[in-house]
Amino acid sequence: MTRPLTAALVGLISIGLIVPGCEKPTEDVPAPVPAPTPDEVVTSPDPATPLPEGLVVEDVEIGEGEACPEGALVTVEYVAMLSDRTVWDSTEKRKRSMEWDLSSPNLITGLRRGVPGMRIGGRRTVIIPSELAYGKTGRPPIPPNENLIFEITLLEWTTGSE
Repeated sequence: MTRPLTAALVGLISIGLIVPGCEKPTEDVPAPVPAPTPDEVVTSPDPATPLPEGLVVEDVEIGEGEACPEGALVTVEYVAMLSDRTVWDSTEKRKRSMEWDLSSPNLITGLRRGVPGMRIGGRRTVIIPSELAYGKTGRPPIPPNENLIFEITLLEWTTGSE
């Protein structure tokens, strides 16, 4: 090789444009799918009732029977986690199922809106932005501005008319 060509090849190798044995793989590897951001609505249990901005609902298992309506009294098993998946409450810790009144203003908005549409035996993950949970103030052990994750299994539901 001539000296200028050798110098050019050495330069290309040194800046990483030509690396022996590091050819591009023959098959394309699909890019990872980004997780939804907290301000995206992923799905709705009832398309006629849009979910509030940022509430993410994912049915893991659909369940059977009629869908639970808004305002129902529900019996659930759940695991409640912080956004880093640290468990802060669960029915397993309490050693009993829980009843939630979906019409009660004492229940966080994210649960009042994230449970309707579930069916008996259904399992659902609900990711609740802080604005629909405990907001700027938090509530120990939940820090301020914390998004929450609930994994919920619906055991039964009733309405006031039953």
